[in-house]
Amino acid sequence: TIGNLSNGQFCCETDTKLMEVQQQKTEESTSILKTLWNDLAYALHQPHNACLAAKFLIFRLRFSLLSNDNNDNNQQKQALGNKYDNGKQYHILQQAKNIGIATNARLEQLCHKLQEVLEDTTYQPNN
Repeated sequence: TIGNLSNGQFCCETDTKLMEVQQQKTEESTSILKTLWNDLAYALHQPHNACLAAKFLIFRLRFSLLSNDNNDNNQQKQALGNKYDNGKQYHILQQAKNIGIATNARLEQLCHKLQEVLEDTTYQPNN
């Protein structure tokens, strides 16, 4: 029984550590996404950084859609799409797209692609 107790205790400790690591990964991912959206918001001053941010956001969204893990997929949709739904990211995206129309064709194209991917991702029913 002592061996079983220690094995059970080991499993609980391992599960706790895994949950802590997952929580840390989620927080880091959220921080990175906020930074990318901020880079996109400053498209007027740094269009190259905005283009790179848009490229990565498109990649991240597409990757999350291809992910086999439904929980991770839903978490990614929420992390990438929640603010889009409440209008802040939509406004940032439209502003960057307008800047692209006026000054930078590459930025315009990337913002258009990002908008398409966000709409596909945000409005898919959750499983």
